[in-house]
Amino acid sequence: MNQNKAEKEKTVRKRKGIRLLTLDLCILLLAVFLFGLVLAANQKTRETFRKQQEAVDLYVSLRQEVQNMEVASDYLTEQARAFAATGDRQFLDLYFEETDVTRRRDKALAVIEGGMSDSVSFRYLSDALQDSSELEEIEYYAMCLVIASKGDNMEEYPARLQEIRLSDEDMALTDVRKAQEAEHLLYDQTYQDYKTRIRSNVAMCTDTLLEITRADQIESSRRLQYMLQMQSVLVICMLALVALTIICNWALILYPLQKISAKIRKQEPLPLSGSSELQLLEETYNAISEENRKNNNQLSFDATHDSLTRLYNRGVFERERLAAGRRKIALLLVDVDYFKKINDNYGHDVGDKVLQKVAASLQENFRSEDFVCRIGGDEFAVIMVHTTPDMRPILEQKIARVRELLRDTADGLPEITLSVGIAFTDQENPDSDIYKNADAALYQVKEAGSNGQAFYVSTGDGSQ
Repeated sequence: MNQNKAEKEKTVRKRKGIRLLTLDLCILLLAVFLFGLVLAANQKTRETFRKQQEAVDLYVSLRQEVQNMEVASDYLTEQARAFAATGDRQFLDLYFEETDVTRRRDKALAVIEGGMSDSVSFRYLSDALQDSSELEEIEYYAMCLVIASKGDNMEEYPARLQEIRLSDEDMALTDVRKAQEAEHLLYDQTYQDYKTRIRSNVAMCTDTLLEITRADQIESSRRLQYMLQMQSVLVICMLALVALTIICNWALILYPLQKISAKIRKQEPLPLSGSSELQLLEETYNAISEENRKNNNQLSFDATHDSLTRLYNRGVFERERLAAGRRKIALLLVDVDYFKKINDNYGHDVGDKVLQKVAASLQENFRSEDFVCRIGGDEFAVIMVHTTPDMRPILEQKIARVRELLRDTADGLPEITLSVGIAFTDQENPDSDIYKNADAALYQVKEAGSNGQAFYVSTGDGSQ
């Protein structure tokens, strides 16, 4: 009887131990739970990265629309001035085609409003559109003066112009004076102030868009860092769970078997050198870091460079030109001669290659510290820093070298000629506009039949 009691007590003591099945089931459930958290964190990381990419894509698209606003405003100015200067009806028709059909300004504002209607960027762009609309009134009035100077029937022109009433003073002017007054309205200080405000608001809109995108990226980076830390914690927990499983199996299975088999007693558990989750974490982190770096570099490059020629764009040109102040610089305005004929005769693909060849030739022959820019369709500009008029022979050599490269047709492209206007910082008239000076020199070349160069020479009183 005492023996049976002892055997029962021994059996009870054995039942107090951890059951392997129970332990394995608990470990399996915990492993599934932890693995589910890792997948959720990974999905959250991917989602955060996707939102970061979407923020960058949104910035690029919105920035393009902002540029369209400024381009459209400048386009209207060009058509209005061309009509005032020539009286040609086609420029007026192009003007109203932009305002009534193309409507790039309104479309840009609609896109910005749809993307971030409550942002400062939208308000800046709204102000730019308001100034552009007010500028239209001046342009309408100038157009009416031109129409009156020509003696045309106003009823043959758009209804909006028919609503404009010229002042008695302007009506009393001669036809020549009316035409002159029209051009004056499109170039006076009031008109320029409007243009300056439009450019300023567009620039501020672009800057605020960039700030918003950067803020989104910082927030996304913070979330990514948090999610990566969370993934690290989860992976460590899983490694600990695996280690616990090995220890438990060694304690509950292997150790007892060592007493039976010498070969099994000599076996040692293999240390973990890593896991698929850890590798996934490293791959995800590396992919995110590399993509983030590429996005930032691309964002910075696209904001300052022309997509076709890879030169600096108009924005950089305007920034550096305005920032030049009274530094010693030279400004070269370069036009590709008869570029339209090249497009018409050889096709736009060849035209693009011609522009790329001109860009490469300019970049090759000017210093790395100079700013070589594409400022229009076939218009280029070079801002040479630390340059004085006594360096004119050096500039002539550079231009001659560029011309020599462009005459070479071995690459299958037609011979290319350039018209170049050059101006230096005017020490006799330091407040003069170097851009206007270079443009005046370029105009001389065009008047002389293109394919040449001219240096602006100041007389000291602001005239050439």
